[in-house]
Amino acid sequence: MFESYTGGDFGKVKMANHGMTEAVGIGDVVLVSDMSCKLVLMDVRHVPDIRLNIISVVSLMMRGMKITMVKEDENLPKTP
Repeated sequence: MFESYTGGDFGKVKMANHGMTEAVGIGDVVLVSDMSCKLVLMDVRHVPDIRLNIISVVSLMMRGMKITMVKEDENLPKTP
């Protein structure tokens, strides 16, 4: 998943349950869409205690990305 990676102490990350956990590495991740569009996410933190992949929409927007969200499926899980 990581195209480049450096292990080390990269600080703490606050989780949704208000707990703190360690970032143990940082690197670049390349995502390729079904249409072969490539998106490089730079300075991605490796946080083993977070079992899902999370992308910060705010961070993308701060780097000049335009974000469009479209609801395509009525069966999306509801946030409590």
